[in-house]
Amino acid sequence: MSVRQELLLANTWAVRDDRRDAIGKWATDATVGTFLDPLRDAGWLERATHYWADDTPVTPIPPAPELDDLVRAWRDQTAAFFAGNERDPDWKFWLSMRTTEAMTELTIADLEPRSGLRDRFTRIVAAWTKGLEGTPLQASIGALTPWGAPYDRPVPHRESQWPLGAIDYYLGRSWHDADPARAAVLHAIEHAPLPPGITRTVEGDILHVTFECDLADADSIAAARARGERWFAPLVQTRLAPGWNERGDRLAEIADRDELAPFTFFDTRNGIGYKALVVDSDTGAIDEALWEALVDIAKAKQAPDGTAVKEVRVIVPTRDDAVGLIPRAQADGLDVVAYPEERSFYCVSPTASVS
Repeated sequence: MSVRQELLLANTWAVRDDRRDAIGKWATDATVGTFLDPLRDAGWLERATHYWADDTPVTPIPPAPELDDLVRAWRDQTAAFFAGNERDPDWKFWLSMRTTEAMTELTIADLEPRSGLRDRFTRIVAAWTKGLEGTPLQASIGALTPWGAPYDRPVPHRESQWPLGAIDYYLGRSWHDADPARAAVLHAIEHAPLPPGITRTVEGDILHVTFECDLADADSIAAARARGERWFAPLVQTRLAPGWNERGDRLAEIADRDELAPFTFFDTRNGIGYKALVVDSDTGAIDEALWEALVDIAKAKQAPDGTAVKEVRVIVPTRDDAVGLIPRAQADGLDVVAYPEERSFYCVSPTASVS
């Protein structure tokens, strides 16, 4: 299956721990200019038609010598070069110059041929890393991520300083080794067993981890992202994503609690009806007549008074009750079974197990 997507290469370049004197002063002609030459060598910079910066609106790109002088004079700018429409560019390079780091994002849209593209990204990272040798900056964390290619994420969803769901990672070994916690992460990534489809190489100061996929195939990309997160997330420091609990259940986002029979309450904004059911603690029995009424509403997509209902959700007393009912609920067209927790309701995953 083909897919329209963008490939985003995002890198952070941190001030070296032994150059803390350079905090706020790392930007020099040579340091800033380092980011341009690899883009020019790759044939991407010449495609840029416009740029913008903190103190400059969208402006046509000047000739190369003038552009180089302009960029090399920057010290604390956030700026971007792009080709095509500003809101949906065919190519874009974004640079943010901060007190303790530089952040770069290189975005390539569908128009770019996919063959050999990942190798070009890798060469860009290697050139940037080489060019910054001897400067206060060094590679810290980089990731190549396909946008517009959703995938089946492991639950519960988690967040991390190390981006999850990438298909390539470019990790600065010196930056990681300079801090005990980061060094432990690097050691874990360097020594974890590699399942099929994952490769790991050291290229100078960069530990490069790749999750194999076909960039022209959405299913292949989705499989690689899912496989990659399952392998990568346990190796780095993560935190629970908002709206999830540690058991893998997702918070029900309820916008309204209006009255609509036969529901306990109706979320008018989202078109979702919630109905609380009593579950017999000994037998697991429920009110079958009420269940069938809810199934009928879910199939008809409307309440008895004609109000449109997008979804019907059942609320039961405990998580174990919810886990026990979810297979039947899904078979009957009731996709979500929820339970109360901490003054909220959580929806169990279809693959949840009894806690």
